[in-house]
Amino acid sequence: MTISNDARFHTQLILITERKRERYLLIFRVRAERKKISGLKGLHLKLRKILCVNKSITELKSNIDSATDSNHISQSCICRSNNIATNDTTKLIGDGSDTKSSVNTSSNDNLPLESVIIDLRKAIVADFIKNPKIFRGNKDDVTKWLEEIDHLMHIAHVPDSNRLDLISYSLRGDALQWFRNNQSTLTTWTTFVQEIKKAFTSTFCEELAFKTLESYSQGENQSVRNFYNEVLKLCQQADATMNKSTKLKNLLNKVKPSIQLEVRKKKPKSITEFLEYAKEVEELLQLSNVTVDTAVSYNSKPKTSIKIANTSSNFSSNYTSNSNSNQNSTPQRNWRNYSLSSSPTFY
Repeated sequence: MTISNDARFHTQLILITERKRERYLLIFRVRAERKKISGLKGLHLKLRKILCVNKSITELKSNIDSATDSNHISQSCICRSNNIATNDTTKLIGDGSDTKSSVNTSSNDNLPLESVIIDLRKAIVADFIKNPKIFRGNKDDVTKWLEEIDHLMHIAHVPDSNRLDLISYSLRGDALQWFRNNQSTLTTWTTFVQEIKKAFTSTFCEELAFKTLESYSQGENQSVRNFYNEVLKLCQQADATMNKSTKLKNLLNKVKPSIQLEVRKKKPKSITEFLEYAKEVEELLQLSNVTVDTAVSYNSKPKTSIKIANTSSNFSSNYTSNSNSNQNSTPQRNWRNYSLSSSPTFY
């Protein structure tokens, strides 16, 4: 039985490894085209051309394989999503399920924060019952006390309907007795605020506030913000219907002269603009004071160095004088010792 050359060639290709097969094919192609190759340079060009073609073919095959793999993956995903849709129609597919899960996780994250806020409000109410803000009537400022109570109730989110149940913990003396006598008529929080102001506010309160406002001025170390709040408070106490232009005049007339001049240059038209301009001037003045302090400390440094130089010169002069005196006194001491030792002895 004779085997043809082609069959023998294919049999050898099957037996050898992949890398050896590539080399064998390369040699075979070169031998087949050896008549067209002229010289060593031509051989190099031919080998490079064959290798480039083989590389492009392998890359094309890999791209085709990856494309087929991605198609298989997408088909499997589609089949899986279809199965999910048929099994449970209430579940969302793809990005919808991811969105739902993210919403659920965010809502779960918000739950601890809400519980903390609720616990904080409960703690505020419990502290208010244990340590209430006391109001006895008499000489206590009912307006200030009501502002503090309202602020505390607002933070704790206590509704108006429940505030009357807690307010009795803060009342003492005449105020508590008044509350007990009028409890039947105090049906709402608004009514309670109005009636307690009438009962414990002085008839001369407005007049006293007006006189205080007339003589009031910004303190040396008082901030613009604190001054602004105090003036508006006095304006409210003196006249609850005072217009904004009158409040602005009081602010301009009672602020520090150093700030008043600069603010008047800008001509504020409202109390908000006054606060903005006055704070800006205050910050500039503070900045200028800081630069002056640094300049003073910088100028004081050479004086210190001069003192050090003088002390060093004094030290050196004292040292030389002391050394000279010691040198001068040394021979005298030696001469005395010599004279004593050389004195004759008598027996």
